Amino acid sequence: MCRQYLRYQQAEIIYSISHKKLFELASDAGAIYRIDGTVLINRDIFDAYLERFHEPATGKDKEEIKDER
Repeated sequence: MCRQYLRYQQAEIIYSISHKKLFELASDAGAIYRIDGTVLINRDIFDAYLERFHEPATGKDKEEIKDER
């Protein structure tokens, strides 16, 4: 079962991002929820925001990479 809301410590582990960078990205994404002193990150919103930074594959296969060296 995948959690929809993550605490900072959980999100830092899952996304391998430092606390400072995670806070910055989650804030920009509008994925932060504050409830009675607890901060949660909505994973669906955050994942959708991260997809904006996805770089498409270059289409090069292993042979082409070898030839470039």
